[in-house]
Amino acid sequence: MYSIDYLEKRLRFISRRLTHFDLQKPDPEDQEISLVDIEEFLSESERKNHLFLNFYTRAGLCEALEQYGTFDRLRSRGFDPYLSFHPIDSERYILHLTDSEHGAVLIEMVCKLATIKSKNSKAEVNSGETFDLLAVEWLLLQNPSAKFTEERPPLPGQKHPGLGIGREVITLLQIMTERLEKDGMLAIPAYYHNGVLYNNLFHFFSPEKEAELRAIERDLANLTLAEASWAIENKLVMDRATGNKFEWHPEEMIWARTEKLNNYFSSDYYSSLFNKILEEKSFYLCPPLPV
Repeated sequence: MYSIDYLEKRLRFISRRLTHFDLQKPDPEDQEISLVDIEEFLSESERKNHLFLNFYTRAGLCEALEQYGTFDRLRSRGFDPYLSFHPIDSERYILHLTDSEHGAVLIEMVCKLATIKSKNSKAEVNSGETFDLLAVEWLLLQNPSAKFTEERPPLPGQKHPGLGIGREVITLLQIMTERLEKDGMLAIPAYYHNGVLYNNLFHFFSPEKEAELRAIERDLANLTLAEASWAIENKLVMDRATGNKFEWHPEEMIWARTEKLNNYFSSDYYSSLFNKILEEKSFYLCPPLPV
């Protein structure tokens, strides 16, 4: 079993060997094409239908996942990985990795290329700055053949246990962000536990939301992640300042790749507002979780 650090280094080493040709190789069914097919492919709409995020072919993504060893890791667990994708609309793409072509879903991802802008003029280094991002709107990793246990209970939103390759998938998405030369990657944590797990690498674009997450972690430190997430889901967590039940509202989290985006998170504006809100926020559990 590889350590996370070793696996990440290995994935990045392999990524440097993958060329644009490898990642944009035509699918076997596209080998024989006519001049009409080429003209249609060169049109904007048709090109988007053929390329994931306007860059990757299906064969190219499969080649990458073969070389990264991701497919082999899934095969070693008894799966027969099959990848497909298609556009949902003019901006978003949905990608599926299933157990065989028509089998159960192992990975589902909805993503797009997006631009965000800092609205607050008090952010010294980047007032009005725009950032180009790979936006992951939805990411599902599940093992439909596994069972939940007392040691590994379900988290809110889970129908099956995870695949156990979450850090690997995030690393591959980081590599994809770098390949596409974006400023960073955006994720939207649907649940509290997603925010906690992402927070190792990501930060909320809003310093207030970042402080809120850290305050909850601090004040519910005696609970497991599953207990805390279910407590929030069941509206058992109270905001001491307002006396209201706390509700989780998903917001944008960012993994920063470029210096200009890192400058935003290290700015006096971000850190001062974060520290102020962290000191003000306080949460408690009421009533206690049943024994």
